[in-house]
Amino acid sequence: MEIRPLHQFKSHELRNLFDQEREVWQHQLYWDYSEPQRVISAMVDAGTLPGFVAMQDGDPVAYTFYVEVSGKGLLGGCFASEWAAPEGVEHQLLEESLAALKRNAALQRVESQFINFREWPIARFFAGKGFSQFDRCFMVRDCQIDHLHRRLVAAEVKQLSLGDLDDMAKLTVDTYASVIAAYRGEQPDPACLRSAFYGVRAGVVQIRHDARYAMIADAMIANGQAGDAAEVVRHVLDTSSDPWGKSEFLRLLAATERSRGCNGKARELLLSAVEEARKSGSIAWTIRAATDLAALPQDDGETRSARAVLATICDRFADEFETRDLRNARSLLVDTLE
Repeated sequence: MEIRPLHQFKSHELRNLFDQEREVWQHQLYWDYSEPQRVISAMVDAGTLPGFVAMQDGDPVAYTFYVEVSGKGLLGGCFASEWAAPEGVEHQLLEESLAALKRNAALQRVESQFINFREWPIARFFAGKGFSQFDRCFMVRDCQIDHLHRRLVAAEVKQLSLGDLDDMAKLTVDTYASVIAAYRGEQPDPACLRSAFYGVRAGVVQIRHDARYAMIADAMIANGQAGDAAEVVRHVLDTSSDPWGKSEFLRLLAATERSRGCNGKARELLLSAVEEARKSGSIAWTIRAATDLAALPQDDGETRSARAVLATICDRFADEFETRDLRNARSLLVDTLE
């Protein structure tokens, strides 16, 4: 059996595996997994979802993925074909993912939100790695509860559809769809990304505002909406005394200045972004800010210093460990040597 990085694959190569996974979610959990799989497939095709794939006789038989955000690593999913995958393959994939996350010094913790944590045999893997376990609670409706014994007596089970989601969830789905489309160069309707910003600002979306603002602004820049992105970033910098990921917002603001041809202003902002990233100890923000600074057309001491910072960071990671930011940094360093 061979373990390969997920970024080496396109979604169509994993189609049979995805189909099997969707059937399991449907029949065992009464959950239509089509929409999450659509997002996963889009990120796989864009090369932005880290993870690993197990190959048996030339065919993918299992996969896992993880994400890194806000100083946290999240083991997002692990699925193995019931009839094709060898025993223990899930443990091997999770070992690879956990090892990759541990190599990122910027992460403060790692967690998993797998379904059926307690009963699923994979729970032994997490218990053996020292993970703590917490119960996950769900809200239910039209049901009877035995409060004395704290158990559900009867409940209505129905197919979940987009119509069941509240405004926050609908906006979240639309936002991620627009962001992924922008990253893939598909040019989503600019009004969708503006609506996402207004929804977050109005409080419709209640979770991790700053992180969501950064994601929206980044997608706007990719979609050619530099003016809208600048409005988002300035809103965060003007309304938050200590915004999460301040370095990233300075970097994004610099990108909007570059789009207007103001390379001098962009350079000032990127120098501040690199300094903020260093003060916070965030390797992820340092890579992004230093990459943009090193890519500026004027070759001076500050630009060369940014390249040196990038080279030092890239040397800390093995070649097989890849994220979109590391790929961009390595590509830029190679280009400057040619």
